Amino acid sequence: MNNKINTLEQEEDTIKNVLKDLDITINNNYFRAEKGVRPALHKLFSYSMIYLGYIMKFYYLTFTSDQLILVAAPDSRGAVKENITRIKYEDIEKFTVEKKFIKYCIQFEYGSKQYYFYIDADGAYSFTGLNTSDINFHSLEERNFMGLLNK
Repeated sequence: MNNKINTLEQEEDTIKNVLKDLDITINNNYFRAEKGVRPALHKLFSYSMIYLGYIMKFYYLTFTSDQLILVAAPDSRGAVKENITRIKYEDIEKFTVEKKFIKYCIQFEYGSKQYYFYIDADGAYSFTGLNTSDINFHSLEERNFMGLLNK
């Protein structure tokens, strides 16, 4: 059996299975975003082959009732569970969501580290309209990202 993931649909199915294995309810509470650098540098380097190949990575951000779960987008079905970070909401500081340069920037502090994630949740780069991640992002936006925006 080929464990390689070749499509976004296969990747999303793999993530859903991992979330179910972790007893996490799936309810429009996750989306795929690119992890990057601070916004000014992201705009500057976003078309650089070095940035695209070595720095930018995709993650699934899943918001539960009390934690944010970061799952590195897998390239195979067996390479997921070791790439999971769980962060309790109480440990997250300065959570913001702003639209910058066509994409939304989700930014927060955890520990002593800054995190930046980017998503084109309006279909600006899509020929087929909004995808599941875009729809889920807007659903989470309506719910203030499970209260993190109100923190």
